[in-house]
Amino acid sequence: MIVESVIAVMILFGFVFIAMAKQAQETKALREKPNFYDIANMLVEYAQKNESVRNAILAGSSGAVNESLKIELVKINPGLSLDVAINTTDSICNLNLPEKEIYGASAIIASNSSNYDPKKLCVFVWKN
Repeated sequence: MIVESVIAVMILFGFVFIAMAKQAQETKALREKPNFYDIANMLVEYAQKNESVRNAILAGSSGAVNESLKIELVKINPGLSLDVAINTTDSICNLNLPEKEIYGASAIIASNSSNYDPKKLCVFVWKN
């Protein structure tokens, strides 16, 4: 009877240890995977706070905005690519993007000190 009890307890502890090991592996995998939504939102926030990028957005210069945000993206995670779209606030951001998992964020840049012509900035991020 004692031997059976010891074997039963050992089996239970085996299941507990296996479950803990599996949980640790899943947690480690999630920690290593970058959160692409956070990266896209960080780039949009950078564009909102940087005066030269804001002015380029309001001027409709998507090339200058794209280059500025690519420089910031390389600082955050060099293994990612991005593209931006600048539209009027009532239109949909639409680009020819690759067939990959794409994460996006957008914001409306309302004005600068000289005029009021709001633009919508859409940032799309994907893994190379």
